[in-house]
Amino acid sequence: MDLPVCRFIYIPVCLVLILNGCTSLRPLPGVDDTTIRASVNAGDKVSVVRKDGSARSLKVVRIDGDTLIGEVREGQIQIPLSDIKEMKTREFSIGRTVGLTAGLLFVGGLIEVMTSESEPCCIGITCL
Repeated sequence: MDLPVCRFIYIPVCLVLILNGCTSLRPLPGVDDTTIRASVNAGDKVSVVRKDGSARSLKVVRIDGDTLIGEVREGQIQIPLSDIKEMKTREFSIGRTVGLTAGLLFVGGLIEVMTSESEPCCIGITCL
């Protein structure tokens, strides 16, 4: 049994949305050295706003003394902990995951109904 063309489009799009939709950026309650050290680990993806207003998203390599060392596209950067005004960490979000999954299942059901029996597909083509 051949799968309709629409399913070949829908399935990869759903996987990308679910993988990206399961996380959200959450602000740390405080940005003092102690909170940062307790909340941030190597490998975490964070968004940092410095006291001068500049912002960077990075992957944490380590905290070395009083400096956050992170990876960005250009290489590694070092940010003094005392220079951090705001920090957000990427965390798992159960609410977004449940909502996204329910929405995708609903849309998948609509596509299934629209593509059954060689009816025109949701994007105006006849599914094979």
